Amino acid sequence: MALQVVRDAKVIEQEWSRWLDLEEDPSPFCQPQVLAGLNHLFGWENVLLQVNNELSAWCSLRKRGPLADLVVPPLTQFTPILARPELKNGDVEEIVSTLMLPHAELPYSRFFSLPPSFGSAFPGHPDRRVQQVTKKTFHVACAPLEEALSSWSSSHRRTFRHENERFQFHVDEGNPIEIAQLTDAAYRRGGSRLAVEPKRLHPFVQQLTDDGLVRTVHVTDTSGDLKAGIILLVNKEKAWYWVAGSHRGPAMTVLLAHTLAFLHEQGIKTLDMVGANTPAIAEFKRRFGGIGVDYLHVSRRSLVVELAEKAGSRLRSKGGKGS
Repeated sequence: MALQVVRDAKVIEQEWSRWLDLEEDPSPFCQPQVLAGLNHLFGWENVLLQVNNELSAWCSLRKRGPLADLVVPPLTQFTPILARPELKNGDVEEIVSTLMLPHAELPYSRFFSLPPSFGSAFPGHPDRRVQQVTKKTFHVACAPLEEALSSWSSSHRRTFRHENERFQFHVDEGNPIEIAQLTDAAYRRGGSRLAVEPKRLHPFVQQLTDDGLVRTVHVTDTSGDLKAGIILLVNKEKAWYWVAGSHRGPAMTVLLAHTLAFLHEQGIKTLDMVGANTPAIAEFKRRFGGIGVDYLHVSRRSLVVELAEKAGSRLRSKGGKGS
């Protein structure tokens, strides 16, 4: 299969629109305003990879001085890949091999996060620098309040019943900046930070809200102070726990109970918890009774890019801890 590269913005939009029309209910992560908006936030270039009439992937080309690589932007769960339905459950190794093909317009270093529909880990790859890591998320069923609670762990149920009266639930009333600030504060407690300044995120979130791709939910205490909030990405039948933060304590547990009931009322069936790949976060999310779902990170990095990544990670960690 031949790998084609499209870099012209208008052609990318035209080609992607053609592929998007074939999807019944595409993920918000596949919507052009999300993809182009994120690349604009980070100053990266939109690049479309196409494989005949089999597959199309909207990628982000990051440049740092003389270094370049294809990446998955922060705040993105999966590489946006659209393909013929029969290919999605086909040979994942063949898909990866094609996306890794040499091309004069593409860097050697590439990173893809494959949606679960594309399958799981494969035995190996001829290029030894191609690495694969299995990741996990949880899909939680949206349901009326008591039904949702019935699938939770006993500790989460007790927390909700004991603390619920302390909070007031709100929909589409929260300031996205304040929710992003809560998220950033949670990251900083862990020694890192949100990938983008909360104030810079606001116009992007507002545009997605206007386009019907975002809903916001939050809880306040009896004094009216924000205690937990979530910026949700949504389509017709699914929502994504996209940008979420809270103060320490039970507020997020209470918020998620009401969020699952609210989403059910909107006809949404599933809440994707968007990753559960550190022990504490995985355990917190597991207790909401979701189904564990694996997905695959596939990457190939040159030695120079790998060293730059490690140096950047150390700097970001130090920056977060010093704030």
